[in-house]
Amino acid sequence: MSGQIHPVVQALRERAFAQEVAVVLSDGEDPRAQAAASQLVSRGQIVPVLVGDEQRIREGLAAQAVEPARRGRIEVYDPKRDPRQAALLAVATSCERLCQAAEAQGMSLPEVAENPVVCAALMVRAGWVAGMVGGSAVPTAEVIRAGIRVVGLHPERPLVTGTFAMLLRQPLAAGQTVLMFADAAVIPHPTPEQLGLIALNAAAIGRKVVGLEPKVALLSFSTKGSAQDPAVERVQAAVSWLKSHAPSLAVDGELQADAALVPEVGRLKAPGSSVAGWANVLVFPNLESANIAYKLVERLAGATALGVILSGFAKPVHDLSRGCSADDIVNMAAVTALQATEG
Repeated sequence: MSGQIHPVVQALRERAFAQEVAVVLSDGEDPRAQAAASQLVSRGQIVPVLVGDEQRIREGLAAQAVEPARRGRIEVYDPKRDPRQAALLAVATSCERLCQAAEAQGMSLPEVAENPVVCAALMVRAGWVAGMVGGSAVPTAEVIRAGIRVVGLHPERPLVTGTFAMLLRQPLAAGQTVLMFADAAVIPHPTPEQLGLIALNAAAIGRKVVGLEPKVALLSFSTKGSAQDPAVERVQAAVSWLKSHAPSLAVDGELQADAALVPEVGRLKAPGSSVAGWANVLVFPNLESANIAYKLVERLAGATALGVILSGFAKPVHDLSRGCSADDIVNMAAVTALQATEG
C-alpha cells in the first residue's frame, strides 16, 4: 500500500501495534521484510522474527534507519545455525503430512525443516510465535502447503480460503465503506458446503479484523429464483447449509450484486430480507468471479485491497503477493496479531 493510509488500515494498525506478540516473517532475507520489521519495532509492541541466513539479514537490518535499541527487538532465526532447530525438528516429527511430503520428495526431515517457510510454520505450531506471514519471495502454494502440513486446519472451519477487505473511497448507498470479497484466492470451484465455509471464514475476518457486524450475501446472476441453472442451485444449497450450520449469522441469497448492495434494489428484488441492500460480506460463486471483481473494484473504483487474508488454519498463516511492498507486510503482520489476540 502506498500513499496515504486508509483510515480503516490506520485503525487496524493502532489496535494491532498495542499487542505484545511475536510474528514470524518467513522471507527474512527479503529487504521488504526487513523494512517491515523495522517499521513494526518503531511503531508498536509486535516482535518480528526474521527467518533466513543470519549474516545477510543482519547486514540488511543495519541499512535500515532504526535506532539500535529498537533494532535489537527484531529477532533473527537461522535454521541452519540456531541451536533451537533441534526442538523444531522434534515438532516436525509429529507432523504426519510434513513427514509424508518429505519422503515423497526424497528429502530428509531436517532438510525440509530448514526451509524458511516450513521453519516459520513449525514456530507457529510450537507456539513460539502467534502467526506467520510469508510469500514475498515464494509462491502462494508453498505458504499454503506449509500451513496445512504443519499448522493444521481450524477445527470448526477446516477449509483454507482467501478474503480481501475492499476499502472504498466513498460509502455506498447503504453506508458501507468496507466490503469483504471471498473466496478470491484459493478454491476455484467451491461446492455448496465449501461456499458455506468460505462465508463463515469471511464473516469471521470481517468481524475480527475490521470490526464489521457481518451481513453475508451469496452472489449469483439470479435473485431469489429469478433464473434457473445448476450454478444458481449450487448457491441456493450453500445458503441452506449456512442457515442450518450458522443460524445466528445474517445471511441471504442467492442475490445479484445490485440487490445485495443497493437498498432500493434489495427491497424490490428481495422484499423482507435483512441482508439485501445492506450486505458487507460478498461470497462469490467461484474463484474466477471473485478475483476478477476485486481487481476491477481496486482498479476502476480506486479501492484499497487489504489482503489476501487467509483463514481456515488452526493459527494465523498469511500469504503475500510477490509484488508486495513493505507496508503490505506490515499490514498483514498487524492482521496476524489481531487474529491471534483479539476476541
